[in-house]
Amino acid sequence: MNQKDRFSLYDHFILNEVAYFYKKGRKKIDKVYIDKLFEKVLGNVKGKDVFTVVKCREEKINGSVSALCSLLIYKYASQPLCFNFEKNSFPTQLKEEKISYLLIVEIDKYIVIFKKNIARLSSFINDLKPIDSKYLSGILVNKDTAFQKLKLTSMNMNEDAVRNKMYEANHLEHSMPLFCADQSIVNGMRITNGKDVFSVNINTSNIAKFGIKRNIHRLLIWIADIVNKLCSYNPDSSFLSNFAAPVRWSDNGKELKPVSILINLFDLYNYINTNLTDHTIYRKINEDRYKNSNIVFKWFSRKGSVCFNLDENINKKIVKYVSYQLNDNLFVRKNKQGIKLYLEKNLASFYCKNNDELIPLVNIINTMSYFSVGFEDYSYIYYSRQLYQNIKILEQKDSILNVFEEHESLKSIVSEKGKLSEYSTCFSNNSIFNFVEEMFKDAEILVCDDLGNEWADHIALNGNSISFIHSKCKDDTSLSASNFQEVIGQAIKNIGHFFSDDETLQNKGKKFLEFYRNTHITRYRKRKGSDFVTKFKKISVNPNAIREVCLAINFISKKELKDALDDLGKQKAVQQVHSVIQMLWILNGFISICKERNVHCRIFCRP
Repeated sequence: MNQKDRFSLYDHFILNEVAYFYKKGRKKIDKVYIDKLFEKVLGNVKGKDVFTVVKCREEKINGSVSALCSLLIYKYASQPLCFNFEKNSFPTQLKEEKISYLLIVEIDKYIVIFKKNIARLSSFINDLKPIDSKYLSGILVNKDTAFQKLKLTSMNMNEDAVRNKMYEANHLEHSMPLFCADQSIVNGMRITNGKDVFSVNINTSNIAKFGIKRNIHRLLIWIADIVNKLCSYNPDSSFLSNFAAPVRWSDNGKELKPVSILINLFDLYNYINTNLTDHTIYRKINEDRYKNSNIVFKWFSRKGSVCFNLDENINKKIVKYVSYQLNDNLFVRKNKQGIKLYLEKNLASFYCKNNDELIPLVNIINTMSYFSVGFEDYSYIYYSRQLYQNIKILEQKDSILNVFEEHESLKSIVSEKGKLSEYSTCFSNNSIFNFVEEMFKDAEILVCDDLGNEWADHIALNGNSISFIHSKCKDDTSLSASNFQEVIGQAIKNIGHFFSDDETLQNKGKKFLEFYRNTHITRYRKRKGSDFVTKFKKISVNPNAIREVCLAINFISKKELKDALDDLGKQKAVQQVHSVIQMLWILNGFISICKERNVHCRIFCRP
């Protein structure tokens, strides 16, 4: 279809007020750029199926503000995924015809995008700058705003932590629990301002106003209003101030050292299954050959979201942070805009397909920001192309210290279980296992669950309470975050067993009829009345049941930790400062996870 034969759909085009907002990048979005972009988006679309092409058309808004509008509308036919015809043998009458559109508006320092059924935009979006999330989330908030829905992502880098959660109510600002809220990132919300209802998806820079469809001129009035708010916005205290604060990468990123990366595979799966026309993962064999590799990819990602340690590697003055767990196949680099993920060798061979376009998997992960990076300074996290900081973490030190219980006897602990033999009937007096059994000597039932498919080292049942006790003994009694992270990671991983089903409970109960491995120590360390399974079930159905996670450790002194945190608050020099901050961060996350599951937490430690 020639240009003169195309439909003039520009003046008949109507859309809802739902768009993606970005800042301009360094590249100029002129007619040449738009021409190349449209050509790339169209790919193999035939000329007769392209209905409208408008490039950089100037529009006046309210007689003063101007905008440049570019519009592409076309039709394409796709093969439904429910058929498995060989290539080039698919019946044309079964193909689905879809209308695609792409509207790009350039106004002031911003680029606004409306789109549907559009592929090949990743390089264009990567040329743009994300809008600071505190602006994106704050411009629509005022004193009359009611928060009806919040989507949150945890800053906790533990791969077993709850990653995402959602709250919904008429007025969340009045009813939402806010303990440890500052360890959560707001990535989406729905709010009302009088008669208007808005939703904001910060991850995708999407703002939506609920209402009727508008023509392009009315859309431009709405866009101009949003842009005016962005330009004039002065961040102020509001309900959103309770959550992790977005901070400028340019001001803070240079000094931060990446130490871990978490790949958000759940988000990646969801994107592939809901946004791409083909849900298959392909592996590149050679230049022209790709193989279905869903099985291989599922093996790689079988754990769900995965966290890898990063180590600094400097080669020819190029600094990168690599994961030796993946044989250098994964690494990140810092740049002026933020952090970019790189995959090499085998990991670089994974591709996805959308409308016949093969896209490297790493491009999707980077474009959609499906990874988080943790730093040596654990008060920061890089998430969704934005740096966040928990600026209130030191304010919580008193609350965090309340979970510590001092015990003088832990000073004399020298081992976890003591010296055991086949004749042993109990754990050694100077062992931490013996300490736990003394702590819970009044329990109706106390079992040793250590070794095998354990839920905890000990489980205590008493009255209406269930206690999972995890023990760890270390010779190193410094304020070591790595020692602490090990036992907390074990505790977090097993919280779900508080809510086990009957079959799992029955299997667990059989274990306690045995002796502890290679000894004559009975698994039932204390038993009064019913057996473990019966008592566990009885407590579980009690609406007033108390569930608690207890950590018994000999390597941390509450006083030493308190003194270090006090010095941090007074900005005094602290030995192992990064380890202390990391411990505070780990504790914050541990307590937060327990609170979310309505579980109490206690830590038995040295005075």
